Amino acid sequence: MLRLARMGARAPERAALALDILTERVAGLCAHKVPDPEPVKARTALTVVEEVLAPPGLGSANWTLARLADEIEKRTGERISKSRFSMVLRKEGAMAGAGHAIR
Repeated sequence: MLRLARMGARAPERAALALDILTERVAGLCAHKVPDPEPVKARTALTVVEEVLAPPGLGSANWTLARLADEIEKRTGERISKSRFSMVLRKEGAMAGAGHAIR
């Protein structure tokens, strides 16, 4: 802007140019989409859950989110929080109460 003032550009011209530059930059930012990270932990967790809750192992224990999360960590070394694990199960439709909870 200072260069434009030195070259004799008047205030309205500087404002219009600044608006054009800002509009182009914002459009460029909006057009650039960063890809989402791969849901590695979620896929791993679902794989372990499918193995653990398969028909032969289904009745062997009462599986809570905390116990399933511990089992996932024991089998894979990947730790997934109970809250994230719950979201993954809801998203994949694996939980019986996949809707909103009634309190």
